[in-house]
Order: sequence, then structure tokens, then C-alpha cells
Amino acid sequence: MIPSIRLRPMGAHDAEALLDLEHRPEVNRYQSYPPFDRTQAETYAREAEESWASGDNPAWQEFVIEADGAWAGRIGFEHAEGRATVWFAVLPAFQGRGIGRAALRELAKRLKVWQVREVWGYCDPENTPSARLMASVGFEEQAREENGDRAFCFRLASQVSSP
Repeated sequence: MIPSIRLRPMGAHDAEALLDLEHRPEVNRYQSYPPFDRTQAETYAREAEESWASGDNPAWQEFVIEADGAWAGRIGFEHAEGRATVWFAVLPAFQGRGIGRAALRELAKRLKVWQVREVWGYCDPENTPSARLMASVGFEEQAREENGDRAFCFRLASQVSSP
């Protein structure tokens, strides 16, 4: 059974959980940047909170994914001119339970309200779970980036696929 998920704005108080997520080898092995240190996690969480405070439609936002009330991961996006790029990471204890899929669907619905027409996601060529997750929601693989990452696009004119 898929746990109940909720996306809530990331805030400064999420820095410790973000630091924990970033230092999980199962999570950071596919990231294109090194894990945050404590100062970077605190700065990122604070800037995410400030982004939420900047207005109804900030250029980037970060959500905490909560599953049955527990901190399960993060999902965020940046957008401009009808196009968004998304990223996500789920704690290993919550992987394989449909939480990332549910979070990505919910984010796609919110982006549609903000007039985003295309949502792009990228993953390491060896990150098969992320590629499968994006495909399961309706993202279609487009090409490989110069750095080798796989590029996926979801056009929001289409319906967000159901579970």
C-alpha cells in the first residue's frame, strides 16, 4: 500500500534531515555534485524557505516529501517561460513504495497550474530506478546530455498518469 504523501515547503528547520539524505550513499552516488556539508545544507534549506516567501510563483522551489507524516525525501524544481526542470531524492527506507512516483505526480499537477508546459528531468545513465520512475509518470526519454545524463520530458498538455 502506498503511504499517504504530502509535499510541504522546505524550511530552515529541515537542514538536518537534508544533510542526512545527502550523505546516504544510495542517494548521492548518482548526484552530479558532492554531498552537502552542514553549512551547505543549512544555507540551502534557508534559501528554500526564502524562495517560498518571495511570492506566489518563485523561480525555484523545494518541497519536503512526507510519507505518513515522516520526512521521506525532497523534490524541487526551477522554471521559466513554460519549462521546468525537476529533481528528487527519496530516503532508502522509503524507496520502492510509490512515494517518489506520487510526489512527482503531485508536483506535475502543481506545475500545470503555474502554466508550465514542459517538465524536464535528468538522471545518471546508470540510475535505472529514477529513469523508471519518470517513465511511469509519463516522462519520455529524449536524448543524452553532453555529460551523458539521460534527459526525460513530460508535456503537461497531456494528462498526469494515474497510479
